[in-house]
Formats: sequence, C-alpha cells, structure tokens
Amino acid sequence: MGDQINFLFWTITYWIAIITELRFAAKDWTILTNKQRKKKSENYIQNDSIFLQFLLLQFQKKRIYIPLQSVILNLSWEIISVLEDSFYWMNLIWLISEAVIFLISYLHIQKQKNRILFLFLSVALFHFIFEINAGKLVSSFVIDIIMAVSFLAERRRIAEPGRLPIAYTKWIGDLGALFHYAHLSIAVLIIGISVAIINFLYILWCTMNKKKNTVVLK
Repeated sequence: MGDQINFLFWTITYWIAIITELRFAAKDWTILTNKQRKKKSENYIQNDSIFLQFLLLQFQKKRIYIPLQSVILNLSWEIISVLEDSFYWMNLIWLISEAVIFLISYLHIQKQKNRILFLFLSVALFHFIFEINAGKLVSSFVIDIIMAVSFLAERRRIAEPGRLPIAYTKWIGDLGALFHYAHLSIAVLIIGISVAIINFLYILWCTMNKKKNTVVLK
C-alpha cells in the first residue's frame, strides 16, 4: 500500500509542476498575441516571429519547481530502473514525467551547462549501484534526502504557484515509501525519518512564506 501511495503522490508532484509551467507558458503566449493584435500584424511571417519571441521569453524566465540536481538524480535512477525492470509501467510513467520536468528545468537554467554531463555520469553510477545488494533501495532513499535538502536549501528560488501543493504531495509520497520499506533496512528507516522531518520543515516554511507572485532566479 505504501508503495502505491509513494507512486501516486510523486506522480501528482511531477504533474503539478508540469501543469503550472504550462499555465505560465499559456499566459506568456496570450500576452504576446495580444500585443500583436494591437499592432494589427497577423500575417504568417509575424506569427512566426511571435513564436520566436515566445521561446526567447521562456529562456528569460528563471522558473524552477523542483531543484534541477534532484531531477537529474531521479531521472538517472529511473532510466536504469526501467531498463532493469523491463519497462515496468510505474517506472515508465515516472521516467516520462521526470524527463519532462528535466526539459522544463533545463530550459529555465541556462548557465548550468554541465548538467547533461552530470546526467550521463549519474546514469553510469546507478548502473553499478544497482548491482550491489540492496543498492537500488538504499540509493532511492539517498536521492530522497538529497531532494529534501535541495528543496529546503533552494526554497527561495522555487516558483510560488504550486510550491505548497508540491511540498505536501512529495511529503506524503515519501512517507508512503518509508512505511513500505522501513522494515527492510535500518539505513532506510533512518534516512526515511530524516526525509520526513526535512520535508515537514519545508512545508512549514512554504506555509509561512506564501506569496502571490512567482519567485524567480536572479
């Protein structure tokens, strides 16, 4: 049961981020098209120009929903997991969701050019870790605590719309994994409890620092 809770709420977490980004993109597109209408310029060439302006605008907006390093670690883990489990459907859904989040995050953080290399190195690392006894399980909880710490450390950079719902859904998802796997390893139990505490602190911060406007990177 805990495993299903983990899957459900982390899937919701990813799609809250994706839908929030789509809402922002739709708003940006509407603003650009409204400006174009005011100029009474609606021929094909200028519509193409709007699209280019839209892409440029997305690069200029520094929106993040999940810290990029955490997305890369999760994506790398899922790539190996999908290959190891012969495309198990739960892993495949997470892989697709995380790939979309990675593209969104990479779009908005241009200065970190080494992230693609980090992705390939992470995939190679998890390939060897999965060969170790309980390596797959323990590594997933290590990623959880890295992600929990990343959210807390980068809390002021994360976009406000969707921030609190994501905080809750990932907390519940991690608790589901903790309840499901805690009996298998003392390391998993300790890491899982630590993740739950850090996630709770992040929820408290988000609750006390609600803002109407999007938080962007400077």
